[in-house]
Amino acid sequence: MKKFSIVMVNYCSYEDAYVCVNSIVSSGVAEYQDLTIVDNNSPDGSGIALAERFPECNVVLSENNEGYGS
Repeated sequence: MKKFSIVMVNYCSYEDAYVCVNSIVSSGVAEYQDLTIVDNNSPDGSGIALAERFPECNVVLSENNEGYGS
């Protein structure tokens, strides 16, 4: 089976991100995936909460909110 990568952007949306990441992690294909969450400097702490909840994922905590396209 081929390995694939998923990159997800988060900004102040812990609940939505949690549901998405939990679905991917619990799908049973974890050994074939690489999941990265990029938190766009969320002031509500959702990026830190996601990093703590999903230690098996790569979580990038951006120091600046540069928007989705930057």
